[in-house]
Amino acid sequence: MDDKKPPEEYCVCWARNGPVITPREEEILREIRSVRSQYDEVKEALSKESDESRYRELEIKLRELKMRREELERLRIEAAKERMRLLGHED
Repeated sequence: MDDKKPPEEYCVCWARNGPVITPREEEILREIRSVRSQYDEVKEALSKESDESRYRELEIKLRELKMRREELERLRIEAAKERMRLLGHED
């Protein structure tokens, strides 16, 4: 390679080829979407439920899904920071 060429001419940064997402981020985002879908389904069922004991079960499930979503958000942020480190944008 000719050392006189600007780096952009012979070194294509993989980040320029499209969205940059790590496998870990992808997995976390997939789970976030799954939890969101489950949450919506449980919330819909809750709005139609008339049986008091089943209603309480659904409320508990809703809280569990909300807690899981919060946990996944923390993991997503950590994974995004990891990606930025891999790309050389953070120490």
